[in-house]
Amino acid sequence: NNDTVSCFHSESNGVDWTNQDLDVDSDSTHAALRSILATLKFTSPTNAELSKEQKLISTSREVLTALKNKDYKKLETLSSKDGLSFNEYPDSLDLNKNDISKSAISEIPTNTIKYMWGYTDGKGDEIRLTVSDYISKWIYNRDYINAPKIVVNQIAYPQGNTPNNISTYSQGRNYVAFHFDGFDPKYGGMDWTTMYLIFDEENGNYMLRGIIKANWTI
Repeated sequence: NNDTVSCFHSESNGVDWTNQDLDVDSDSTHAALRSILATLKFTSPTNAELSKEQKLISTSREVLTALKNKDYKKLETLSSKDGLSFNEYPDSLDLNKNDISKSAISEIPTNTIKYMWGYTDGKGDEIRLTVSDYISKWIYNRDYINAPKIVVNQIAYPQGNTPNNISTYSQGRNYVAFHFDGFDPKYGGMDWTTMYLIFDEENGNYMLRGIIKANWTI
């Protein structure tokens, strides 16, 4: 095989390859190329190099992965020092309180206490569950990490029949929305759902402060 490659000006290991025709199959060429590749450094962008939006989405994906895997030790490391607040509807969220303290997040799997979280839409039944069951049934009840629509600091789906007050309740915090337009065609899009993750900023990092769900309500 007499294939050759013409090289532009490049100097490595004291060799000037300007306009030289190299035998790509020769041992000397392979050795020289390996030597050059060994000097190159391939790096991923650092956290400081990412844009604000990229950082928020990256952190949100970590949060969703922890929720999906029920990895509450990891979720604790991603959460605000002030703890977490939850709401299964978008019309109210009090970030001046916390539903669970930061130090208690890793204990969610072993916490058997049933808490009063609110009332079901339509029937008005009490939502009284352990934290773990509440998260499974009302919070991470869809595969939000694979949601097809992701927006930052925007309402993902404004057509719901419950007022979405996240821009007010977030109190200037950043938030990321993960949205599905629906799942079953027979519902004509009325089974849409959105998860909003709200973040505090602590020492240059985005830390989870609240989770709001938005869905079609009766």
